This record gives sequence, C-alpha cells and structure tokens, in this order.
Amino acid sequence: MTKANITQYSSTPSSNADINDINIAENCPASGLNNAIRELMAHLKNVDTGSQALTALSVAGSVTATTSLKTPLIEFTDGDNALTIADGGNVTANANLTVTGDLIASSLNGGQFGGRRNIIINGRMDFDQRNGGSEVVPASDAYTLDRFRYNASQASKLKVQQNAQADTPPEGFSNYLGVTVNATHTVASTDNFFLTYFVEGFDSAHLDFGKSTAKTVTLSFYVRSTLTGTFSGSIVNSAENRAYPYTYTISSADTWERKTITIAGDTSGTWIGATNGKGLMLTFSLGMGSNFTGTAGQWNGAQDFGATGETVKLVENASAEWKMTGLQLEVGSQATPFEHLSVGESLNLCQRYYFVHNPDGLQTYLYAGAYTAHTTTALHGVNFPTTMRSAPTVGSFTTSQLSGMTTNTEVGFCRFVCSATSNGSVAKITSAVSFDSEL
Repeated sequence: MTKANITQYSSTPSSNADINDINIAENCPASGLNNAIRELMAHLKNVDTGSQALTALSVAGSVTATTSLKTPLIEFTDGDNALTIADGGNVTANANLTVTGDLIASSLNGGQFGGRRNIIINGRMDFDQRNGGSEVVPASDAYTLDRFRYNASQASKLKVQQNAQADTPPEGFSNYLGVTVNATHTVASTDNFFLTYFVEGFDSAHLDFGKSTAKTVTLSFYVRSTLTGTFSGSIVNSAENRAYPYTYTISSADTWERKTITIAGDTSGTWIGATNGKGLMLTFSLGMGSNFTGTAGQWNGAQDFGATGETVKLVENASAEWKMTGLQLEVGSQATPFEHLSVGESLNLCQRYYFVHNPDGLQTYLYAGAYTAHTTTALHGVNFPTTMRSAPTVGSFTTSQLSGMTTNTEVGFCRFVCSATSNGSVAKITSAVSFDSEL
C-alpha cells in the first residue's frame, strides 16, 4: 500500500517499503533515500500546520517535550477547538472532560476541592427568622431575610419580603428575596438605597485581599425585575475606602437571568484578617446617588456602593420589583453551579448571627427560687444552638409574675435573672426571645 501520508505509516518496519511511491525497500537506489527523506519532511510539516490531521494519538509510555513545536502545542478540534494543550501545559476543554482514572490536581477553580465553596450564607434565601416571610418596610440598617441588611437615605421607600408576589423561583430553588417600591423617590447625589451582605473576617481572610497574593473571586446570582437595563453593586472593605463597583444587565423583564461577575482580588488597601469583624461588604444597588458611585470593573479608593454605569434606579419607578436568589461568591475565575447545603446546615450558619428562642411564643417557666417559699429569685438559662459571632443583643420579650429582669449573655449561653412577684409565684417569659449578633 502506498504510504501517501503519515497516518498510513506502519509500526512494522519491513512494511514501510515506500513513501508516496518512492522506493525505500531493501537495496533501493541512493536517490530514493534522498527523495524519501524530503517526502517525510513534507509529511511532518503537514501535520505541524494542521493540513494533515491525525485520526488517533496513542502513547504507551510517557512523553516529554523540552521545546515548543507550535502554539498550541497539541490541538484536537472538530471545528470548536474542543481540546487544546497549550505550550505552557494548560489544558482547555470546550466540552465535558471524562476521566476514568484518578484525577490528581492541587485545586479546583483556584480553590479547595472539599468543604464549602460559597462564602455567602443563606444565598438560597431560605431563612427569614425575623419576619417569617411577612412583608416589611425596613428602616435603614435593619436586617430583612437572614444575613441581608437594608440601607436607605430616605425612609419608607421600599418594601422587602421573602417570595414577594409569589413568583416561581428559578429551577432548583424554592425561595428568593424580593424588593418592591413602596413610594417613589428621585435619587439625588447624596442618596443611597441598597442591600448589603457582610462577610465575616474569618470567612474572607483566605482571599488575601490587600496583599500581593490576593485571589480572584467570582460572584454569581439569579435576578429578576420588572425593569430592564443596567444595575450595579460593589465589593467594599470594612473601612469603606476600597471598592470594586460592578454592573450587570437585565435583558428581559419578569424573567429570571443568571449573572456572573469575576473580580480580581485587591492587592492594595486595608482589609481585616481572620477576626469576627466585617471582612468585606457585598452590595446590590436599588438606586445610588453619584456621591456613592465609581468606575466599574476596577478597584477604587472611595466609598463606592454602586457604579457610575448604573442606568436603572429601582426606587424611582412606581411599584417596580427586583428579586434575587442563588447568590454565590467563590474563589476562582469560573462560576460553578450553586452550592446547595442541607436545610439544617444552612440554618445553623444563620444562627451564628441571629436566632429566636421559643419562636412559637409558648410560656417559658423560670426556675429555682420561684418555686419555693424562701426566696423570690428566679432563673432561666438558654443554651444557643451554635457559637454566636459575639455576645448577642437580647431582643424585647414579655413576662408574667416577675420584676427586675436582667440578662447575661456570652457567645454560647444567656442567663435570665429576675424576682418573682411573690414567694412561690410562677415567674415566666411569655413570648419568643431573639438573640442578635449580626455585623
């Protein structure tokens, strides 16, 4: 068989008697060898330039390349650059990559393989311990759904509710955070309306922001609005003097869309390390004045809670709606699928910052001296379901047959001390009690 190209060569030496009809068999003329070498070089060049494809490449042992033949070094394509091995060793696959043996790698998307990828807690919007799913018109700095704080320079302009208007969430989700305009307001330069998520320092320290080793992060979320156009937000340090404003565009009204924003880590500024303080702020603008906006896509030394490219200010539009779920912030330049945690694990993470004891409001009886005829002192202890970020603030609650109530809180326990109204009376707490340790 004529060996017209390299794919027709045989692994049996004696079978290679010609190269494209040039005789190289035993006792062939010398001129045939000269011509055969030239023909062989042409075949190899055709492979190098890609004009001659290799239908299969099988390597029984190891291959070591000390110099680059071309860039990319190896490329298998079906018209879509399906698999490329670059000169530096990076492998790019534009389709599924199936590995049947062991996969040995130092990281996944620039981060760890195991453990939680998502830095955000309650990104699925499952928990609303404070309001139980009811609509609220929050004051500025008030928390709405667990871990999400509302900020506003003008009162009573926006309403927040878990699953507002009862829209169908994106596939794979059951809940979302909804914002609805309660009263319109024309945003002035000094105004700001936004939602904030604070990442605790212990959870953001591994990002190495403020150092030369700062890691790239990717933000992803599902969003829906009655409005279309360019919205904005920002990542901000605790001192609020370093910010990375970002923009995203909603293309279709009343349609869930997934957005991804990749952010190179900040190598400058002051970012707190592994403490229980504010590691970083993540904001979502609902209408930002120019005093609080900056250029998107770069780190700015300013208090930028939004971007100058923002064209949609939700608060200016009557009855407008904005909704979000599936919020994820992770190390790396690739947005991975949302990380779904169990309900129990997610609730436990939320309770580090806020939880409600006796949420059904059943009577809690205080003990010790309240049940004797010798003293009026009454005591009650609450063990927290998890260690809280710091000693929490105890919310208001109602009582019966007692006076002089005091509370002593630590990160894992609260003690209630009071006086029963009379010897032997039954002192009791008659409502739910909240414990708040939010940032």
